[in-house]
Amino acid sequence: AVHEDDDDEEEQGEEERKRKKKNRHSASKKRNKKIRRAPLVHCVRRMLNVRPPEADGGRCAMDVAGTRALHHLIRGEGSRANGDVLEALVGDETLSGEEWEWIANDGMGSVCIVD
Repeated sequence: AVHEDDDDEEEQGEEERKRKKKNRHSASKKRNKKIRRAPLVHCVRRMLNVRPPEADGGRCAMDVAGTRALHHLIRGEGSRANGDVLEALVGDETLSGEEWEWIANDGMGSVCIVD
C-alpha cells in the first residue's frame, strides 16, 4: 500500500511540474508580444552615444563599450547581423555629417568605426 501512495504522489508531482512549465511558457509568450523592438538605427545611435567636443578642435565623447561592441558586430565573420549593423550605421538617419567628422577625428572612433 505504501508503494502505491508513493507512485500516486510522483504522478501528481509530475503533472504539477508540467502544468507549471506550460504556464511559464505561455506567460513568456505574452510578455514577448508586449515588447516593441527599437529599430536598429536607434540602437546603433544609442550604442555610440556621440556627444560634441567641449571646445573647438577638441575630441568628441563616445560610449567606449558601445563603440567597441559595434566594432565587433561589424567585423564579425559568419553573421548576418554584421551587414545589418553596418547598414544601420551608415544610414542617413543615424549620424549627421558633423558627427561623422567628430568620430573621424577621435582616436577610438576612427579605429573602431571609420576604418
